[in-house]
Amino acid sequence: MARQERKQRMSQRQRMGKRGGSMRRGGSMRPEQLEQRHLLTGIVAGVAAGETLTFLHGGQAIDKYDSGYVAASGFALGDTNGNGLDEILVADVSTGAIRILDPTGFELGSFNVGFTANDKIASGDVNNDGLDEILFGDTAAGTITVLSEAGATLNTFAGSFGNQDGLVAGDINNDGFDEIIVIDAATGTAELFNQVGTSLTTFATSYTATSWVDIGDVNDAGGEELVVASSATGNIVSMDGTGVQIATFAAGFAAGDKIGVGDENVNGPTEISLASAATGQVQRFTSNGTLLGSYAAGYAAGDGFLVSDINLDADGDGLYDVWEIQGYDADGDGVVDVDLPTMGADPAHKDLYLEFDWMVGDAPARSQIQLFKQAFALAPVDAGGITNPDGLPGINLWVDTGGLIDSGSGLFVGDNFGGGNSIPSMPIANLDTDFYTVKNANFNAARRAIFRYAISATPGGFGGGWGEIGGNDFIEYNHDAGTIMHELGHTLNLRHGGDENNNCKPNYVSVMNYEYQFGIRQNDGTTIIDYSPPRTAAGRGTAPLPTLVENNLDETQILDPTDGNNRLSYIDASGNRRFARLDQPIDWNGDGDTNDVGITVNLDTSDENGRPSACTNGVTNATLTGHDDWSVIDIP
Repeated sequence: MARQERKQRMSQRQRMGKRGGSMRRGGSMRPEQLEQRHLLTGIVAGVAAGETLTFLHGGQAIDKYDSGYVAASGFALGDTNGNGLDEILVADVSTGAIRILDPTGFELGSFNVGFTANDKIASGDVNNDGLDEILFGDTAAGTITVLSEAGATLNTFAGSFGNQDGLVAGDINNDGFDEIIVIDAATGTAELFNQVGTSLTTFATSYTATSWVDIGDVNDAGGEELVVASSATGNIVSMDGTGVQIATFAAGFAAGDKIGVGDENVNGPTEISLASAATGQVQRFTSNGTLLGSYAAGYAAGDGFLVSDINLDADGDGLYDVWEIQGYDADGDGVVDVDLPTMGADPAHKDLYLEFDWMVGDAPARSQIQLFKQAFALAPVDAGGITNPDGLPGINLWVDTGGLIDSGSGLFVGDNFGGGNSIPSMPIANLDTDFYTVKNANFNAARRAIFRYAISATPGGFGGGWGEIGGNDFIEYNHDAGTIMHELGHTLNLRHGGDENNNCKPNYVSVMNYEYQFGIRQNDGTTIIDYSPPRTAAGRGTAPLPTLVENNLDETQILDPTDGNNRLSYIDASGNRRFARLDQPIDWNGDGDTNDVGITVNLDTSDENGRPSACTNGVTNATLTGHDDWSVIDIP
């Protein structure tokens, strides 16, 4: 059974569409990038010890590392190696070198350009080759140099680049190439150049020596606009590639502040984030100046600030890559609380963690846990709508039953990660106060962002179980693999009818359906447990299966000609429970042939031969829909 209760886990995720932040790539996104989940974040590089912090839009610091940033360094973002992730670029004023870091702070490479104070760096795909080039604004020479990831000079041109001039790149004239935009701090004039240094146009802005500039799709029209934060006026102005103003608002921008453009709270519209040196906070505005919120970031004058679409969760399992690589620090004290690397976490392959406690006398059996784990190990490579970056199928399901030993084999029942507790037997009817009292007493709070939680309970007159729809928790009383997978499925946002509550539909072949909860019958007489579409010898069946209309059934229709393994279950016109191959015509009315068209049968009711009583209904004109579970399961 299910209770509709939304979880409070990480839900800040989105498919990559428009890219915000300082550096954007012109042209189309590569398909593999569109298949990854991204989250826009605020990144603050502090001048104290080069400490760099990555924040969620609500102010939670999710990563910290030493980037080597010092006062007057350059700070930018760009996908310089074409892997679909924005690298962090730090131009070190103390050494003159540009360092390229991955999103966790690991140095990928560096080269020396003689960077000095007042120089600038930026990044953009100025030659439309699918890689972001690095742009170096050299105040001593007055030039702009276009560099590859390896530091090779691709082009240098005279752009009259001077002290405190602005430098960004983006396709603000919609020609498919990122333009190089230089803004003169003395005059406020913006000049657009192509990759070889040809001047394309100029226009006036309110930029000054202590102003800041970024680029982004502030009007959500699919293009890119220039965003200038002026210390002279305190205003933030958005304009198109010809200098026409799109929006202006008073933001109180002052010298030492910085801005970043992007959808930092991943709700759709692009936002403008302002890092304030006076308050240390980051404020988030709509493009027309409505204040959306703020968070304390410890920002100070001289710090770096960016808004990035860094891919924090490449495999889409809700576990940030940095957690899977370094471990999860729940309270930000610098000590890892959940050692995910030791627990097998893989940033390139989906992981799903479950702590499974049990009442005395009702411990789960190893055989059932292994069947449960195997079903997930055989999941489609793109389960949940995101392809595993390693290209391999399956979800690594980790079931922490602690030191529980299987009496028959002498092996651990599940995974021994230090959880898994034996608890006293007691009547718990559902996910009630008693359930959460037990959970709070036995479940480490540091695990809440990582693990789901379940109890294998004494039946005490109860059957099946209860699971939160899209939540973290479930309780089960049957102890079989099918019921456990069914209740976990509710936490993955699945219902008894897939995306709705209509139960016992023949054409919804899934363990979530009461009819198939204890197993999907195979043509060879065995059973499997699986979500829809169930696996076959050749791979997987089709889902969703064709819709069935009970008062207009066609027995000649074959529901899935590709599935030679699985059988569906239904009630015929005489009230008998029947099983039928999916790859053959079906005798819906039970008259011994498969020739009838336009007939009426109540397919999704119960019978006396074992169909669940919960399926009882008298409706004979229902429209029964199939569902594809694996493609939409909500793992995070």
